[in-house]
Amino acid sequence: AASESIVLLKNNGILPLSPKKRVALFGCHAEDVYYLLGDYTPIQNADDHDTILDTFKRGFTSVEYTRGWDFCGDSSDIEHAIKLARSCDVAIVTVGGSSARYLADTVLDSKTGAAIGSDGFLDCGEGCDVSDIALPGNQTELIRRLKAAGIPVISLMIAGRPYQITEADECSDAVLSAWYPGHQGAEAIYDVIIGKVNPSGKLSVSIPYASTCLPAYYNRYGKTVEQAKRKAYNGTYYDHLTPVLYPFGYGLSYSSFAYSDLKITSIAKNKFKIVVTVENTSNVGGKEVVQLYIRGSGNSVRRRSRELKGFKKLYLEPHEKKTVSFMLGYDELKVYSVNNKYEVEDASVTVMIGSNPYLPLSAEIQTEAELRT
Repeated sequence: AASESIVLLKNNGILPLSPKKRVALFGCHAEDVYYLLGDYTPIQNADDHDTILDTFKRGFTSVEYTRGWDFCGDSSDIEHAIKLARSCDVAIVTVGGSSARYLADTVLDSKTGAAIGSDGFLDCGEGCDVSDIALPGNQTELIRRLKAAGIPVISLMIAGRPYQITEADECSDAVLSAWYPGHQGAEAIYDVIIGKVNPSGKLSVSIPYASTCLPAYYNRYGKTVEQAKRKAYNGTYYDHLTPVLYPFGYGLSYSSFAYSDLKITSIAKNKFKIVVTVENTSNVGGKEVVQLYIRGSGNSVRRRSRELKGFKKLYLEPHEKKTVSFMLGYDELKVYSVNNKYEVEDASVTVMIGSNPYLPLSAEIQTEAELRT
């Protein structure tokens, strides 16, 4: 489950890594399993799971570790981190926040055993709302310094929510989002990084370009897919024409996939069968999440630019083709109309299928109004 949920956001070819690589590992998420488990996690037995550092030391030929960055911005370890990285082939930097309440300094309630306080850093979880979603402390500074030193960087996000990662993304050769991956998270992360597992996760949220671009979500009103591809003005901010860095539904793979032969068949009134061919065009077997979106026009109410109506994950061997089918019926095509009820109206509906909301094949269908008594 942890392996399936990891999302590859960027890869310039550095991934997958050979286990023979010399790795410089940075970030406090790597040395304490509580950072991988999230809020409302009970006290853990350290013998039940491994940290990222433990797993990497078993797997890679050489691993050098230091925290490097600090949640509160202490830069005293950055020079040491740069020195370690110069002796290695690649730097892997954990980034993100913390919901870890059960650290060494946690105060427990004497009656319930619940965590009631901690001096540790928290910026995610119950009672931890923040006004700025920038990466905390000096995480971005470390990645910037590593980039300036010419060291290849893989950013590994450990987080329970989106962060503003725009600069870190620009300075990284690859970016992985592992969320809070759980007890087996360290093993899952290692398997994806070395290519034992081909990443297939897709974003369940949008990652904004900046904190000021919130709210960021895929199904906005009024903005068409074509406008999004042209980076057109989004109607909100003149200084950020692309409010989303990575959209809902986005996620890369070590494989590549092509879509073709989108066909729509009318089965009955307001019931359509959608069929598309998906091909693995690479030499690497992998899983693809086929996503179906619609966009309606001509309704009594304004429709959203994209509405997710179905998705299916399938495995494809190298250069294998498969057909995928979906059904669109009343539940998928209804709208909450000016009549204050859900109904299907006379309208044009664009059907879009692809590996993310911005790369779809598309075709048109017509829906018909339901008979009214």
